[in-house]
Amino acid sequence: MQWKPKPKGVAPEGLYQARILSTKYLGDKKTKYGVKRDVQSFVFSVQDGAEEKDIHDAYPMSVHETSNFRKLLLALSISPAYVEKNGIDPDDFVGKLVNIQVFHKTTRGVLHANVIPLPPTPKPEPESDFVICLEGDCTNAVDITVPAQKETSRCYRHCGVLNERTERTLAE
Repeated sequence: MQWKPKPKGVAPEGLYQARILSTKYLGDKKTKYGVKRDVQSFVFSVQDGAEEKDIHDAYPMSVHETSNFRKLLLALSISPAYVEKNGIDPDDFVGKLVNIQVFHKTTRGVLHANVIPLPPTPKPEPESDFVICLEGDCTNAVDITVPAQKETSRCYRHCGVLNERTERTLAE
């Protein structure tokens, strides 16, 4: 394998889908706010145009509502309640894709990219099925996935997909 230097520079601020490249347990970390317990380091890889940029960030492994580690769990579709009860190995996150927001922070004159994990992208709803009545003067278009339209539409009184109400009406 040929060694290749990492691209220089900081990933621009914005929304990305990142891959978790690696993770490392750092232990307890002393900060100006006190000691952070069980800090875990993560390396996220994002695509910046034609270049890949690596972003290093570390989170205390806490499932508290405001913690970034909890946000990362949710971004990976992992239940914080499950983790609180059973624990988890962060090495299992390596290779997974996650939505992130990159923001910049300057510390001692040096610009750093930081990460906020975001919830997964919801899967699109299936397109609704429309039935258009061509019977007589009825030109009603009905979304058959909406129960209220299904029950009140003239289309379902004399045409379209049969439901229990239509079947009763036709039987009378």
